Amino acid sequence: MNVKQLLERLRDAGKREGFEFTPFGVIEEHRLYAMHRPTQQKNAPHIYLSAGVHGDEPAGPIAILDLLRNRRLSRNIAWTIIPLVNPTGLELKTRENDAGIDLNRDYGSQPKSKEVRNHLIWLGEQEFTVAVCLHEDYETDGAYLFELKPDDSHSCARELLDTMAPFVGIESRAEIDDMPNDNGLMKPPRDELDKDRDDLPEALKLYFGHTPWCYTIETPSQSLITDRVSAQVSVVDALSQIALEDRFPQH
Repeated sequence: MNVKQLLERLRDAGKREGFEFTPFGVIEEHRLYAMHRPTQQKNAPHIYLSAGVHGDEPAGPIAILDLLRNRRLSRNIAWTIIPLVNPTGLELKTRENDAGIDLNRDYGSQPKSKEVRNHLIWLGEQEFTVAVCLHEDYETDGAYLFELKPDDSHSCARELLDTMAPFVGIESRAEIDDMPNDNGLMKPPRDELDKDRDDLPEALKLYFGHTPWCYTIETPSQSLITDRVSAQVSVVDALSQIALEDRFPQH
């Protein structure tokens, strides 16, 4: 994939949709940046969206480009988007960056990668209504998701899974990553989550410090890229509607 061209297209599409761009680092010749668009609506939800943490998972950045080009991101929502966290990995088609670091295991107290260090400095103490991390999985036949939420709140996961099912199906294996799979829904027990682990993923970093609601979306890499992109776009559409209905209560 031509990463420079993809970043240019994301930037052009974002500018047309009124997004502001904040650079927070440079990796090789690729600029890392956050996209933000506020809203005029009072008490509006604020959604954080990230993609491209793993370089061999291209559907996420392409889905963000599709959302921008097709004007699917509601102006009644404030958006913060990191469209591509790992440009060198995407260029090499590897999970890790060009230094061999898995960025999604680098969000602990002492990150080794420049990408994550810069990302965390930019993230600071920002807070979001809900965060969404777009991922893919080479070992599954269908979609699934991890849901992190307040213990006493209603789950929205089934609605999100239902939107993906027509495009890529739902993963049916009994276990994924040694955790039980409830028809595509992965629910890590809150009391077993460790915020101090060295190999902290982005989603847990967000959940512990920046939002009470966090979803990690996984689409099957063996499916057609067009179907994977459609599945991820559909999830963002559904999450947007849930947020607009004020169904992500803040605790």
